Amino acid sequence: MAQQAPLSLPSTVCSYNLDKLIGFNYLTWAMRATLILKRANLWDIVSGITPRPAHGNPNLDDWNARDLWAQAEILLHLGDRQAQMVRPCQTAAEIWTTLRCIPS
Repeated sequence: MAQQAPLSLPSTVCSYNLDKLIGFNYLTWAMRATLILKRANLWDIVSGITPRPAHGNPNLDDWNARDLWAQAEILLHLGDRQAQMVRPCQTAAEIWTTLRCIPS
């Protein structure tokens, strides 16, 4: 059986200087973060366009890896208060939705 190459995701964390979300800067932060996520081909996961595949689906591992990468991209650009507010979230889409609903 041929061995499959490991999934390789681009690192954008070190490539961009994005101010952390600290509440009052949500609109500007979200615009910039969206662009970073789109460029990294993660926006479909964050926006929910590509939902989590069912258990046993061969695409599940890839989806989980991309979701974890998207979560990291988002969380590494949050202030401490915002990071604590999304702590219970399980997916990048849940994090994004929660951040959008937090009052400034």
